[in-house]
Amino acid sequence: MPVPLRVLILEDSSTEAEMMIQHLREAGYEPDWRRVETEPDYLSQLDPSLDVVLVDYTLPDMSGPRALQRLRDRGWDVPAIVVTGTVSEEVALDCLRLGANDYVLKDRLARLGAAVRSAIEQRGLRRERAAVAADLALRTQQLEAVRAITLEIARETDLAPLLALVLRKAAELVGAVSGAVYLWDDARRLLVPQVWLGCGDWMRDLRIKLGEGITGRAAARQQGMVVHAYPTSPYAHAAFTERMAIAATLAEPLLYRDQLVGVITVNHERTDRRFNAWDRETLALFAGHAAIAIENARLYAAVRTHATELQARVAERTRDLETANAKLAAASQHKSEFLASMSHEIRTPLNSILGFTQMLQEQGKGRFSDKHLRYLNNVHASGEHLLQLITDIVDLAKVEAGKFTLVPKPLAVPAVLEDILVIARGLANKKSQQVVTDLPDDLPSVLADPVRLKQILFNLLSNAVKFTPERGTITVRVRAVRGHPDALAVGYTGSHAGRPISQLPSGTPTAWLELTVSDTGAGIRAADLPRLFTEFTQLETTKDQRHEGAGLGLALTKRLVELHGGRIWAESEGEGKGSTFTVRLPAQGEAGGRAGSVVSITGN
Repeated sequence: MPVPLRVLILEDSSTEAEMMIQHLREAGYEPDWRRVETEPDYLSQLDPSLDVVLVDYTLPDMSGPRALQRLRDRGWDVPAIVVTGTVSEEVALDCLRLGANDYVLKDRLARLGAAVRSAIEQRGLRRERAAVAADLALRTQQLEAVRAITLEIARETDLAPLLALVLRKAAELVGAVSGAVYLWDDARRLLVPQVWLGCGDWMRDLRIKLGEGITGRAAARQQGMVVHAYPTSPYAHAAFTERMAIAATLAEPLLYRDQLVGVITVNHERTDRRFNAWDRETLALFAGHAAIAIENARLYAAVRTHATELQARVAERTRDLETANAKLAAASQHKSEFLASMSHEIRTPLNSILGFTQMLQEQGKGRFSDKHLRYLNNVHASGEHLLQLITDIVDLAKVEAGKFTLVPKPLAVPAVLEDILVIARGLANKKSQQVVTDLPDDLPSVLADPVRLKQILFNLLSNAVKFTPERGTITVRVRAVRGHPDALAVGYTGSHAGRPISQLPSGTPTAWLELTVSDTGAGIRAADLPRLFTEFTQLETTKDQRHEGAGLGLALTKRLVELHGGRIWAESEGEGKGSTFTVRLPAQGEAGGRAGSVVSITGN
């Protein structure tokens, strides 16, 4: 089947023109051709629909190069082949430079058909490349437009203005004059319009089901849809046909991770406007970014709401804490006032009782029977115990209230200890106990309140005497140790475990004075060690024995040690195996401070 071929021949010889046509027919073409000789005729017959132009290089009226230049000036992609008798290499290159696809010698016209075919194929390739380049440029333009808009909408984190921006930009992208953005209400299974353009307020009450109209159809299929001739389309919605003159509608679902977020719809109102493939692709690309922006805005809103609620709860809890703290402060103040009043009210008659009891003891010798003297001794001992209990309670209350004052000075612990050992040995002798001491000569001094240090030592020794059976042994050792306080505490149990060192007068000491009081008494169960230093705690030493006391001595001792910047802990291998109490205090010269300075330390 011959291939149609529209040919324009610029040739002054009709015979040679006929020969060209004959060779084209032999090559399988059916030429529709015109021959011209002059430049005006040539220019008048030039047409972009021509398949090929055959140009004689030498003509009376114009040259082949000029003919090629005039064709090139038109800017048309029409193949041109130079046909000449003879041609030099320079002339051939000049023709190719001016746009000729090929040149054929007149004595070799047999290759004209192949030259034409090659020229047409080259034009086809050029047109394909141009189409690809145009499509690439269009897509680049599309991507750049979507990118710019995406950056703009990404900066908006409030949902309402974001939706308005999304709709406005969607309409601009495809040249639409009206439209709407719907969000999917999963609870009611409805599409609810949020913002609209070119529509009335009647949109507020509009609700669209899945599959209803083009909007519901796009949501149900989760695919974009376009409808032209909207009024007669089966996907037209009565609410729009009754109120708006819509010619075409493009609907694109908003999907986030394959979940329906909503739908964007845009409209043309002129019948000569249509949504093309570029519009559909652009809106689909934009819808993907818009869905992400909408979900981000929802997330921001949820975070803001949560933050507001959290702030409200924190404010409420803060108010509750402030109220509770105020009540606690008031209660603490009332307790302090009560303890001060109670201490005064009880101590006054108690001191009188103790004074009269002591007087009766001294004057009753030889006058009272042994039985009555024993009663007086019991009354006096009970009074002393009650007075000590009151003192301990008041001291603990001062520590907790942060009103406890220390007056530290450099002290030699062995000298202070000797005073307490005199009392302790007196108590131990009553139970036939032995008190053993290990006191090196080269011990450093400590910075401590002398009264409170004696109280610490007495509490530990009296406690050991109390819980050690008759003929038991109590051992007191003092030594100097060095190292970080946390490192020194490794392996010990009790209330000190895992706790940082308390407030110190200044710095963190690395030299310590360690005092241990060991006994061969009842021992302590491992489960009881953590609560040993808790107020009002008394541990049972046997199943049927409890020692007298209110459980305040060790608690107060611990507070006093910590106020001096030290530590205290207890160790025991179990019931019946005795116990060891260890106190570490910062050695003088390491912790700083001045002798005689008053240090007011809180009990917290």
